[in-house]
Amino acid sequence: MCGGLPVEGGCCRGGGGGVGGLRGRWEWGGMGKMERFSTAFVFVLLLGATGIMGPMLVEGRTCEAHSRKFKGHCHSKSNCASVCQTEGFQGGHCHGIRRRCFCTKHC
Repeated sequence: MCGGLPVEGGCCRGGGGGVGGLRGRWEWGGMGKMERFSTAFVFVLLLGATGIMGPMLVEGRTCEAHSRKFKGHCHSKSNCASVCQTEGFQGGHCHGIRRRCFCTKHC
């Protein structure tokens, strides 16, 4: 028996000690360079996957509203956008069958 485990030939490999009488390959000090590198590499991948390494950029939503100052049918995107900027929006575009000017901004 070796640490409560039956062993062939009556000899306990590793010389006893350690956890449960086992020593050598079961200790952290026995890890090879490749095993330590693999463990560190997986740890870095997990950090990246969970977002701990830094915030991720997310595109914001765009809100739109019907222009109150634009008169007539909308045929020019640049004309619509310039009117919307006077209303405090960031831009605008022509939309729909009735060709109305809709102003846009980030929400």
